[in-house]
Amino acid sequence: MSVPPRDLIGSIAIQGMGAAATLAVGIAIAAWQGPDAQGHYGLLRTAADLLLALALFGLPQSMVHAINQRGASASALERLSWRYAAMLLAAALVASVLFASGAGAVLLPPWLSGSGALPALLGGCVGWVLQGLLRVFALCRGTARQFAWASVMPSLMLLLGVLGLLTAGSQRYEWALALSGLASALLTAWQLRPLRARPGWAQGEPAPLAGLLVDGGHAFAQTVTQALQAWVSLHLMQWHDATVAELGRFVFAAYVLQAFGLPTSFVAPLMFARISEAAGAGRRYAAGGILTRVLGLSALAALLGVGLLPVVVPLLFGPAYVAAVPACQLLALAGPLLVANRLGVAVLFGQGRFRLATLHALLRAMAVPAGLWLAWRMGGLDVVTGAAAGWLLAEAAGALAMAWIWIGLPLRPAE
Repeated sequence: MSVPPRDLIGSIAIQGMGAAATLAVGIAIAAWQGPDAQGHYGLLRTAADLLLALALFGLPQSMVHAINQRGASASALERLSWRYAAMLLAAALVASVLFASGAGAVLLPPWLSGSGALPALLGGCVGWVLQGLLRVFALCRGTARQFAWASVMPSLMLLLGVLGLLTAGSQRYEWALALSGLASALLTAWQLRPLRARPGWAQGEPAPLAGLLVDGGHAFAQTVTQALQAWVSLHLMQWHDATVAELGRFVFAAYVLQAFGLPTSFVAPLMFARISEAAGAGRRYAAGGILTRVLGLSALAALLGVGLLPVVVPLLFGPAYVAAVPACQLLALAGPLLVANRLGVAVLFGQGRFRLATLHALLRAMAVPAGLWLAWRMGGLDVVTGAAAGWLLAEAAGALAMAWIWIGLPLRPAE
């Protein structure tokens, strides 16, 4: 299915709002509450992202594959999505009651020990899971603009919640996360109403549970690897006696990498869906030219970032973040490598080459702690700059592996 140019441009503009909202959350916390608050938010957000990746289990990607290549019914998959979210919500309620009664309370970290913090975190994650499943139908059955609006809902709602907390002088970011999860799930469900009214919504095969689990398992490796990268890094930094302020400076520097990753996370699903649809129809989807142009723009943005960050960061955020500048520059250099890795994986998924994508994910999972260890042990860098250097090494290892894959694997549908 081709995307009209006007629809594509509108989709990019809408998803740009989501990327800007995500970055605005970090910038607002950095400017209003400082590195300590940034570190607290980073610990909470990385935990939420990890829970989300674990709960999704790669189901969005496997659902796209099921709709495009297995002929699955969108109606059946939507019912399955609601049942799955209800099961997760029940589990979250049970866990919250157990912890509230004192059982296992010792396992809660200090940043999650506030009243109602655990149910807010878990409830918000369940909402994000449901939203992530429902937006699949906007991707496969709707327009690019509908998918874009479905994609940006969590970021926009999170920004509203965080701004409210900052105005009140609070650091209870878990409540902003809960608002984002609930509101984005409800808004995405409401947005699907015109799609449900179409004749083809209920047509197709029943939900292929076995196929969803098998294909989802391969996609699961990707999402968990991405979520684990930040979570593992922050905890390794704590083991190296990093202060909360140092964690905050690293989280701040990571927003530079997010400036590359967020637009890519919006483009990659569109590429995945289009390539998957073309492969299912036995047609070729020309991805090589798109990849070349995007990587060229990413490299230019990285060079500009390296030159401007030493001036922009102290000017906008003051002396508290000067120590984060080298980490920001290293992560700017990692940006094009991140783009290459994520778009390359999207192509592999679209072609149905799930095993290669899983192997790539496992390599990057091992490269992150290895890169941090090398940077801290061999590079003689401080804990924040060393963590950024470790991420750069991990992205470089992933990009080299992806290049090796494509040397003998043309950008064409799987046979």
